Amino acid sequence: MSQDSEEDLFHHPSWPERWTHPEFVDSSDERRARWIQQGWYRDRNRISVNFMSSLKWPWGFIIYRTVYTPESDQVWSACLDKIAESVRWEIDIHGKEYTDQTPERILKETFKNVILEDRERWDGASVEQIRADFITHLESIGSSVGEEYDRSTACLFIDEACLQSIRNTFDEPENNRGSWAPRGFVGIIDPQYAEGQSYCNIGAS
Repeated sequence: MSQDSEEDLFHHPSWPERWTHPEFVDSSDERRARWIQQGWYRDRNRISVNFMSSLKWPWGFIIYRTVYTPESDQVWSACLDKIAESVRWEIDIHGKEYTDQTPERILKETFKNVILEDRERWDGASVEQIRADFITHLESIGSSVGEEYDRSTACLFIDEACLQSIRNTFDEPENNRGSWAPRGFVGIIDPQYAEGQSYCNIGAS
């Protein structure tokens, strides 16, 4: 049985072990042939199925940490857990109407972020600094800027304001909805953005 090549499955040097999952022990062609036999895979109106078609496994985001205070050291891991739980909760919400929730399960189990932490390089780093580093980082791992999969289209950063907003949210994601709920947020950086451009490209030619 042939396995996915190094190019098929994403691995980041910061991860202590190479990522594995029971759904990904065969080649991408064999896996697709197996999935296509399932009714859920042919449902192109299903958000999770459409999302799966554009992923490089495991999927997730590259997150830069730009706050390094004694308090942030204490809450950092908990805040990352909140982000992950919120993502998984959103996946569940979109799949709750289906009896067979296999694609949602696969998405939840294959979500894995890359966390970039370096006090000397990124403590208080500006958006411009992170954008430049992100472009260099993509090149170092063999990805192209603007490549259409999750880790290449944009990166996230968490500064003091982001960290406090996440810290102040409830532990249960479902409680963070509604106008009364605390709002947690992260920063997002487009590596292709040029100074003076508008982020709103709707209707642009």
